[in-house]
Amino acid sequence: MAEVNHPINSSAIEDMWSDADAQTLRVRFHSGSETTFLNVSQDVVTELLNAPSAGRYFNQSIRGQFEEA
Repeated sequence: MAEVNHPINSSAIEDMWSDADAQTLRVRFHSGSETTFLNVSQDVVTELLNAPSAGRYFNQSIRGQFEEA
């Protein structure tokens, strides 16, 4: 499976992509920086997409919790 782009409405995150087979999450921020996180399950991606605040969920549950590529 290839990377899938996920539309997201966030004041912090501009765009994001995930690859279920590789278990990666690539996030581009409005600041222009971009980071890929490793070993991220699709459950975490779904929770991020469904969170009331994607930025808050990202900071609490992804940043610092997953290895960066």
